Parts: sequence; C-alpha cells; structure tokens
Amino acid sequence: MALKAQAAIFDGITFLLLTTFSASLIFVAVTDYGQQEDAVLRSAHTLNYMQSFMKSVYYVNVQTLSQVCAKNACDQEYYEDLESVDEGCPSLSGYLGSISVTDLLKRDLSDPDAMALDDYYGVEVPAKGKTALRCAAKEMMKPFSTAGYKYYIEVVNPKSTQLYENGDPMRVIGLKVTNSQDEAVLGTNAPNPELTSGCEEAVLAGYKVLSISSPFRVTPAKNAAGESEGERQLIFRVCIWPSNENA
Repeated sequence: MALKAQAAIFDGITFLLLTTFSASLIFVAVTDYGQQEDAVLRSAHTLNYMQSFMKSVYYVNVQTLSQVCAKNACDQEYYEDLESVDEGCPSLSGYLGSISVTDLLKRDLSDPDAMALDDYYGVEVPAKGKTALRCAAKEMMKPFSTAGYKYYIEVVNPKSTQLYENGDPMRVIGLKVTNSQDEAVLGTNAPNPELTSGCEEAVLAGYKVLSISSPFRVTPAKNAAGESEGERQLIFRVCIWPSNENA
C-alpha cells in the first residue's frame, strides 16, 4: 500500500509539473505572437506614412516650402544652411506655383552629362531639386524625427551594381538629404562619399532600416555632342531607422 501511495503521489506531482509546463508554453507562445503582431502593425503604419510622404512630393508645390525654416525651425546643425535666403528654403519662393518637388528634382538630375543631385541643371543653371527635397523632408518627416528616427532619401539606378547589390545612387554634391550625422551612413571615410548609399550603409552599420521605393523616370538632356542617353528608369527611395544620435 505504501508503494502504491508513493506512486500515486509521484504521478500526481508529475502531472502537475506537465500541466504547469504546458501552460507556460502556451503563455510564451501567445506573448510572442502578440509582440510580433504589434511589431507588424507598427511597421505597417510607419510604411503607410512613408508612402504618403513619397506621394506628397509629387504634388507639393516648392513655393509652399519657402517658410519651412521660419521661427528658428532649422536651428539644428544639419538644417542650418536651409535658412539661407539665397540658397535655402526661402529661395524656393521664386518658383511658379505649378512646379512640384519632383519636377524640380528631375530637372536637377537631368544634367546633360553625368547626373548629380547638386541644385543645378548642368553646371550653371539653378535647379534647386535637392534643396526642395531637403525642405520637404524637414517638414513632412517631422513625426519621425521627433520620435528619434533618422531618414535618408536618395535616387538610385537599379541597373548599376558597381558599389551596391541593390543599385547605386546618383551623385550627391554637398549635404545629403538626411537628418543623420553618422559618418558610417554618410560615407565620410568611403572612397567615393558622393556615391554613398545612405540606406545601404545604414543597414551595414547595423541599424534596423525600413525602406520604401517607387519608380522615378528622368530624361537627361543631350550631351555636348548632341546625343541623347534616352530616358533613365531610376528608383526614388526613402528609408528610416531608430537611432540614438542626438536629436
């Protein structure tokens, strides 16, 4: 009888342990699922806003961006130059109200020879595409910037893989379209910093990057020999990531 009693107690304890273990497994599984679902929903909302930003640059008139830096709104180091009356956001007031950000951006990139995002069509004709894009990002990416995210915006040639597997960016002369100051992202020490893809470098630097892209067609002007390259099928890309850089 004693042995039977001990066996019954042992069986009871074993059953309780198995029950507890099973309940723990169910709790962990439900918790993990909830966390994953929450992460997916947050990513979906974030990507939806990024899509809205990408759509808006096709319709926002550059003239409306001339007041972006009013009331010391551009006092951060990477925005300070946008306060310039001649070169920054205020200079966009001179454009017609029918010109959108992407209109000016395509004009900036339609250089007759080597394309470059440098606020000029060719060498001397002003086409403030990069400035317009920086001003638009400064204003419309504010929810991300305030939440501690960094963004990087670039135009990429998907057919070129001389530097990156996912396509190479158009050359950017001077400051880039970003609120990040991370040298790894900016490619400060890279052999060709003008050709650095901030989105690619942010991934390589270990950041958790969310990216969204859309087709972006640019027709280059004829070169010095009077020859046309034909339309270029490029990619307009926006990426963001959480960062502990100074806001």
